[in-house]
Amino acid sequence: PCSVIYFDEFDSICPATTHSQYARQVRSELLRQMQGMDSYGEDTGHILLMIGATNKPWDVDPAFVRPGRLGARIYVGLPDDDARRYMITRALDKIAKAGIVAVGQVNVDAVVAATLGFNGADVANLVDKVQELSIERANATGVKTIEQADFDNALAQVTSSVQQTDLDKLDDWRKQNG
Repeated sequence: PCSVIYFDEFDSICPATTHSQYARQVRSELLRQMQGMDSYGEDTGHILLMIGATNKPWDVDPAFVRPGRLGARIYVGLPDDDARRYMITRALDKIAKAGIVAVGQVNVDAVVAATLGFNGADVANLVDKVQELSIERANATGVKTIEQADFDNALAQVTSSVQQTDLDKLDDWRKQNG
């Protein structure tokens, strides 16, 4: 048996600096709870895995990332072409199965190329915008399909939320901290 505890935006839960008494109490309590995690399940064979995810590892209190707590660091970069293709194709399949609008002629490879630098949330936002635009067009014209033009229009409105300065800062942090 295995249990996984996952904290997203870990830097907001365990900030390196804070003026909030509440945040300091949460940070202290979490540190106390983590003290016994190594021995959890030793006698029963149960495995406990704790994961803290963040886009700002430099903002996490160093007490949490020392060996014995969250010692392993894994960098997950932006989705590559194959990952974005999978996300787009899967989203289009879901839309088609929902039956609200059909999926017509879409050059997925062109969309993948146009979304270089997008993270997963950006891709989801793009597909949401495409669906919104196609529904608006369907209401006006009766054409209930998603076409390449919908992606082209959406790409003119939706851009990546990822800033190059953030990627550079992450890269510098990784070089310094492993």
